Amino acid sequence: LHEKRISLNLDLPQQPLLINTDRHALKKVFGQLLSNAGAASPQGGSVRVKARLETSDSDLDYVLVQVADSGGGIAPQDMLHVFSLQSAAGSIQGLGASGAELSRMKTLVEALGGRAWVDSDPGNGAIFSVLLPVKKLFEGGNGRGENR
Repeated sequence: LHEKRISLNLDLPQQPLLINTDRHALKKVFGQLLSNAGAASPQGGSVRVKARLETSDSDLDYVLVQVADSGGGIAPQDMLHVFSLQSAAGSIQGLGASGAELSRMKTLVEALGGRAWVDSDPGNGAIFSVLLPVKKLFEGGNGRGENR
């Protein structure tokens, strides 16, 4: 990001969102997403990271993290191949990583009990989303530390 003078904008809640999971795996996931966003964004562009707690009626809440780039976006016909092991680096316009790298990232997210997907508006960049579960350990826990 620094080399391309890409600005990093963070939209995070005031209270930390605590996820009880594999820290090393999370570093790989978010490192891959930031690397992809930086590579897809043009010189002087921007990358936005947004995180928030998603509550549910079940015993799990979720942390949603979205990484948006300012690249050219992904064509609708290419969306099905973004996480494909067969797609090579550079074969999908609007991606900064290969489908194989993104496939491994998605598999890692799923191994953590979450899910990953991408939304894109051609010409307006792509938004990669990761949803990770946060188990409520007692009534009223909200994923912000009270559930530890």
